[in-house]
Amino acid sequence: MACSRSYLQNLAVERKKEVLSTIIGGFINDLKKCAAMGKKCYMYDQSNMRALTMMIQSQYVLPISNDDLIAACKEIFVDCNVVYQEFFIEGGVRINKKGILIEWG
Repeated sequence: MACSRSYLQNLAVERKKEVLSTIIGGFINDLKKCAAMGKKCYMYDQSNMRALTMMIQSQYVLPISNDDLIAACKEIFVDCNVVYQEFFIEGGVRINKKGILIEWG
């Protein structure tokens, strides 16, 4: 297989796209279920999924930022509001929730 200069120069970008696609593929079915149930938004909860995200990234040795993930989500979820959100849930225990919020309603 020939590896041209442009192929080698773009390899990091293509790998990053693969990682982002894998991350989004991990939650897209849950998002679709929410939409089918009439909900208006979905939150990709990174507080629970951080270990999975880090594992996927370690396979490719590429840094993936929240900005990268938000940009990829905006390409897939066209006309939706996509933002990073962090909030605390108060109860018996204070829980920090953080992740990517996708709104379509």
